[in-house]
Amino acid sequence: MVITVLLVGCADDETPTNYTSANRDAFLTACSQPLDDPRLISEVCGCVYERLEFEMSFDDFVELDEALTPPEVEDDESNPVTPPVTLPDEMTDIVADCFVEEADL
Repeated sequence: MVITVLLVGCADDETPTNYTSANRDAFLTACSQPLDDPRLISEVCGCVYERLEFEMSFDDFVELDEALTPPEVEDDESNPVTPPVTLPDEMTDIVADCFVEEADL
């Protein structure tokens, strides 16, 4: 599964040390980009965020964000392009679990 996810997303210069509503909002926005179904967006992405918050320390969450935020590159016509990244197995398992739970698959 390939997906680009912005996990941390801080609105100010102060670096958070714990999960915040700004983290959640940024995650839900980034998570929802590849999905078309509004129910899946709120339920699946919300499930993934809640699982990450419960199962992952905030420091690990920040490290995951950094690993999933690739540097922007340019295509053949010098247009900025953000290449997709592959999720770590742990994250893929969480996403799959949430799809099964929330999408009634």
